[in-house]
Order: sequence, then structure tokens, then C-alpha cells
Amino acid sequence: MRDNRRALAVLAALVVGYLLVPQLLPDEAAGPKPTSREAEQLGWVGPDEDTAREIAVDLFARVNDERAARGLPSLDWDERLADIAGRWSLEMLVTGTYEHSPEAFREHPAFAGTGENILMMYEGAEDAHVGWMESDGHRASILGPQYTAVGIGVVCRNDGRLWATQVFGVPAQPPPPRQVDAGPDPVVRDDAGPRCPQTRTRATIPGG
Repeated sequence: MRDNRRALAVLAALVVGYLLVPQLLPDEAAGPKPTSREAEQLGWVGPDEDTAREIAVDLFARVNDERAARGLPSLDWDERLADIAGRWSLEMLVTGTYEHSPEAFREHPAFAGTGENILMMYEGAEDAHVGWMESDGHRASILGPQYTAVGIGVVCRNDGRLWATQVFGVPAQPPPPRQVDAGPDPVVRDDAGPRCPQTRTRATIPGG
């Protein structure tokens, strides 16, 4: 186990259909919880969005490294899920709340269902990833064989702490197979259909 700074406190686990949706909160999370206006006035949201994106991409690579090491297929990055994840990370930071997004917030027509990991107050990609992996529920989401895609949204606070959300997608189920007549009889239409034009007298074809 890592040191106490990485100690985990799993606050809740939600079930979205059959999907586990856990939370993660380190010991340092206790602190002021600003309103949206206060957060804006304090400048808590860091201005460096490129860094936040870089962290999200790094977390994505770590997720697929974990899956590859266990013989699981890699997840695709999905920008739609990343947008949802990023908006929820920001929502948690500026409102001072720490809870999973409503199920309806995560819904997207491209996916039959979603799973979600959240965390707050970590310092970087490695800390965040290790924290998730050391929690049974979060690790189950990262390694879930039912998922095919993920989007990750990170928001950096100006004191170097980050809020992060992973939204995993379950693919929409394909339509059920239809009964198909695989017999050899062709479909006969009433009309003969078009034919190749005859532009010269027929000739004998050798071997024909």
C-alpha cells in the first residue's frame, strides 16, 4: 500500500444497471467548499487547460496499460464521454460537491450504459491512477470487460490539485439477428430485367 497520503476513503458506490460506479476521496480532501461564484473569485480553476488535457490523456494511457497487462482489449478514447467527464469535474470543483453525476447526465445515444470513476484533490496523473487502482471498485471499472470506450475529464485547481472523472461506455447492443432463408432458390421477379445489348451476329465461342 502507498503512504497515508494516498489512503483511500470510498464514500459510495452506485449501480447504473449492472455497472459499478464508485467514488474516491483522499484524506486531504477536507477543506473549503466554495460556491461557484466564490470559486471564480478565488481563481481556483487553473488557467492551463492544456495541462489538464495532458493529464487526461496520460490517465487514458495508464488505463489501457492496465488492461493490456491482463489480456483485456484496449478502450477507445471517446470525445463525447470526455466532454461529459470534463463538465462533471468542473461542476464538482466550483460547487464544492463530491458525488457522482446523475445517470441522465451521462447518457449518450451511442452507448447502452456507462460507468464512472471520480476523484478530487490529487496532485498528478500517477497519484490519481494509483488511487483508483488501489480501490477495488474503481479498479473493477478500469478493468471492466463490458466497456469499449472511455472519456476522461480533468480540471486543475490553481494550487496544483486536480479533480478528475472517468466515464466508461458500454456499446449499444446490435439489433437481434433476423431469420434468414438460406435456401438455394433464387427470388423470381415478374420482369426479365435488363440485358446486355447485342451489337453483332453471334459467333461460335471455342469450347463453348
